[in-house]
Amino acid sequence: MSGDLYLLPSMTVDINSPTPYTDATMSKKPAVCHVKRPMNAFMVWSQIERHRIIEMTPNLHNAEISKHLGKRWKSLSPEEQRPYIQEAERLRHLHMAEFPDYKYRPRKKTKTKKSPVCKRYSGDFDMVSESKEGVSSPELTRHS
Repeated sequence: MSGDLYLLPSMTVDINSPTPYTDATMSKKPAVCHVKRPMNAFMVWSQIERHRIIEMTPNLHNAEISKHLGKRWKSLSPEEQRPYIQEAERLRHLHMAEFPDYKYRPRKKTKTKKSPVCKRYSGDFDMVSESKEGVSSPELTRHS
């Protein structure tokens, strides 16, 4: 952290709000069927830092910003990370209050079919002699 302490999102939430986590993270209302996980300390910090970086260098690509954020987070001392760790814990409690039945259920990634470099053909193959193709060694060719 660079000297100036920002007001962290959980500090601005109305205690009586029916959606404290959603209010704290300023996110859209979740779809009925999907509740996102609470933000961890890195996500809390990177959300704030990403806005700073975008203000300073608006033309920087998002992937480069992410790499920069990862390196900077790892370089922070535990004392510098502590406020964000505490904020993540507060957000976790707000998340539990808003979504009491929430349980993290990771989904298995579906495997996508990758096309092989050399496509295989099904069907009959013949050995073609050099007299037919003008090639010195026999090759496999597909019947058409």
